[in-house]
Amino acid sequence: MSETVLARARVLLTERFWLLAYCLLGLGLLIEIPLEMARQAIPVCLGAVLYFTCLKVSPRAVLVELRRPRAARRLTALIVVKLFGLPLLVFISSLWLPEDDRLGLLILAAMPAGMSSVAFADVHRGNVALALLVLLATSLLSPVSVPLSLELPRLLGKAQAHALTPSEVAARVSYIAVLLGVPFVAAQVTRRAAAPWVARQQGRFTPLALVSLLALIFLATSATRARWFEQGLSGLLAVLVMVSLTSLAFLGTGALAGRIMGREDAVAFGCNCVYVNNGLAVAYALAFYPERPGVVLPCILITVPMVWVIGWVGRAIPLPAAEARMP
Repeated sequence: MSETVLARARVLLTERFWLLAYCLLGLGLLIEIPLEMARQAIPVCLGAVLYFTCLKVSPRAVLVELRRPRAARRLTALIVVKLFGLPLLVFISSLWLPEDDRLGLLILAAMPAGMSSVAFADVHRGNVALALLVLLATSLLSPVSVPLSLELPRLLGKAQAHALTPSEVAARVSYIAVLLGVPFVAAQVTRRAAAPWVARQQGRFTPLALVSLLALIFLATSATRARWFEQGLSGLLAVLVMVSLTSLAFLGTGALAGRIMGREDAVAFGCNCVYVNNGLAVAYALAFYPERPGVVLPCILITVPMVWVIGWVGRAIPLPAAEARMP
């Protein structure tokens, strides 16, 4: 009986993740968590997502990925597309929008890959090692790449972008390095110290990572619930349409990659593109544009389409012809 319940729970967490995510999202709108408590708990949830995901990835697998033919060139190309290509695409596509909406979407597009993207790459049977490499690289580069991407409005005479000081850049690099490095190192220590246990529990780590993500969705929604309706219902619906189209554009990028790379690599990169680090986007928008709800709202509402678009990654990137013919 217990095994049956666990199997059903695993299916619910993977194939029907969007349903649970929306339930927690709705619960977050009903229950208010103090902002300071949420700020302390959110990094813990982010770390748990990465910890459980990294328990399935060995350093050897990452090294093997780096030693693949043209690995450095492939990784560099993916990073450039993720950190600069997508922001440019979103910015050009949104030039007709009001300035605040345009800036909010640009902040989203400039964000690094979300920590949960690695867990979803595993769910969709993608190249987890590549997804982790893109996550690490884009996260460590984001303190520099985000301000550069946000210079686009200034360069085109649309707005004045905020530039970080060297000390602010250093602080953000350190924060992100700790946030990523601690769970990764802890996972590898666990793998070495308790190898038999890790081998036995392999099937449970991805569901645990997704449970941590559900907690994160609830906390982020609850802590920012007052922002959702600052522009009224019509404003909320308009932003929902915009962020949904943005998520679909990110999905299209992954599908296009499927015609260039192998399916496992394309699925990994598709997850990196679709599941952005919206927690960092919300923090950035609140820190630098607290009095402009039009900038903040897209960073918050991206969760709504993101949790169902991520479920389409495996379907949008087709199987190779040889695999598709297999029964």
